[in-house]
Amino acid sequence: MQFAKLAIAAATLSLVSVPAAAVTNDQWDNAGTAVTIGLMATGYGLSIAKEDNWQGAKQLTFALVGSGATTELLKQLVHEERPNGENDQSFPSGHTTIAFASAGFMQKRYGWQIGLPATLAAAFVGFTRVQSNNHYIQDVVAGAVIGEVWAWVVTKPLNDNVQVMPWGDSKGGGVSVAAKF
Repeated sequence: MQFAKLAIAAATLSLVSVPAAAVTNDQWDNAGTAVTIGLMATGYGLSIAKEDNWQGAKQLTFALVGSGATTELLKQLVHEERPNGENDQSFPSGHTTIAFASAGFMQKRYGWQIGLPATLAAAFVGFTRVQSNNHYIQDVVAGAVIGEVWAWVVTKPLNDNVQVMPWGDSKGGGVSVAAKF
């Protein structure tokens, strides 16, 4: 488990440490893709490492398939042109959707100690999508929301002794923590 946290943190920090102006669009694109794949692999690897009886892997798969299908449906309905003019499949960001679905799964299934670095890595993916000129900020935000929502809906905590749940309404928001003793 410690290895997973260190791997995510090291990958993110090594990529962020390069000055943004010195990195080409293709390099940003490749970095975002690599971290997205790494987040998915880490989620599946944790399911195996924690002897999760494949429940975690099934839940991650549901989060990835559901969020990916939602993203693809929206791409077909919205037809927003990419900033680079390549096509009209900009909204929402698929890379960001998958990264946040993976991170949200790790957060809810295995706890904030893994979820926090995974979420930071997912945020980096969103950053790379804008920096690579493949997406607008709203594409990335929508992808993050879609991924997180699907992960939170289909994932159950491995250890339900402590549960952390974000909440919000028209007057504010916060985090609710519940513990069993």
